Amino acid sequence: MRSRFLLHLSGGLGNQMFQLCRIADYVGKCRVKVCTHRASTTENILDFGIDESFLASQGVMIIEECGWLERIIDLIIVSLAFRVRNPRIRNPIKKLLRTNLGEDEGFGSLRTWGYFQNKPPTRAQIEFVKNSLALDESENSKFKAGAHFRGGDFNNGTFGVLDRDYYARSIRAIRKAKGTADALTVICSSKDLLDAKSALGDLSGELDYVSHTNARLDFEMLRSLNAVICSNSTFAYWAAATSALSPIVLVPSPSFLNHPDLPYPDEWIRITSNFSVS
Repeated sequence: MRSRFLLHLSGGLGNQMFQLCRIADYVGKCRVKVCTHRASTTENILDFGIDESFLASQGVMIIEECGWLERIIDLIIVSLAFRVRNPRIRNPIKKLLRTNLGEDEGFGSLRTWGYFQNKPPTRAQIEFVKNSLALDESENSKFKAGAHFRGGDFNNGTFGVLDRDYYARSIRAIRKAKGTADALTVICSSKDLLDAKSALGDLSGELDYVSHTNARLDFEMLRSLNAVICSNSTFAYWAAATSALSPIVLVPSPSFLNHPDLPYPDEWIRITSNFSVS
């Protein structure tokens, strides 16, 4: 009888995709259940759009609520992860519950949650995510450049405030690489549209602002670009990683204030971010 594996989704959509990609390593080895009740955003991977029939064929079951015993264990895990710092207390309970307690170390137990952003996904993992999300392959006959904008990078100091000139430096890098990037599509959620126009309105060249209330539409549009200027967002990261176009990808470096880079592939272009405190 195969062992069981329980993954609690946590964080935003981008982080949920990082978690989803690691399931690929467990397909065929464990009976995998993915629980969505603790995803931290209003939209989890089910709302975003997922191919449950594909996952079922791989032995993966998506559930919205786990049983009461698992919920109690989950509450203990959350309490340990955020409150208990003494390793003499934390580590024995970690071993007992067989969990990584949300650490960024990847799967190593039969019950896990966390931010698995410590290394780039493999090609097999990326393909697993694409199949899991039923992502379309897109082709462009004309070069298209665009940028992902997230208002939180400019109106709060949670991760630091991104230097507004990051986008200008990125546009110059695209022009240097391709010889043109006069027309740029700025992709953002509807709630961030006014912030995007305020922050980027003085950039040179033509800007076309596109906003949606549906994150899937933003994601697919980012995937259709030949050059992607990413925000410090794992959502934009995965849009670039799953694109079939082998796009030029520009990313802020460091990823956050006083934070090393996300696990960017070597070919992605790092642009100085100059995060500051608001």
